[in-house]
Amino acid sequence: MIGNLSISLVVAIGAALPTDIHVSVTMEKKVGGFYVKVPCIDNFGSCTYGNLCEAWADACPKYFEQFRIPCKCPIPADTYTIPGAVIKIGGHLPSVGEGDYRLTGDLGSSGTHLGCLRLQVTLKD
Repeated sequence: MIGNLSISLVVAIGAALPTDIHVSVTMEKKVGGFYVKVPCIDNFGSCTYGNLCEAWADACPKYFEQFRIPCKCPIPADTYTIPGAVIKIGGHLPSVGEGDYRLTGDLGSSGTHLGCLRLQVTLKD
């Protein structure tokens, strides 16, 4: 069982995010001191995801609403802050499993680059 996801974040959005957002994610796992690209398998790994607004509306925890984080697009320009949240996640980790990861996400809409997001994550089962 995966368990809980603890997050704290501040996101500054300079312009309203449109409804047709897509993201290309590059995921790398640390193996023996080096980062190796994780291929896209069953929508996990280095994948391209379309229609993020629809996915966000389905997955957005209602917990976010108390922090004025909208769960529907378009998302207005603003600075959004979550001081600390614990989200329960069911299921198990995919076969790539535990470890240290680097993720880069390039966001776009209708041929326009909107921005990027970089994360470092440690997964523990």
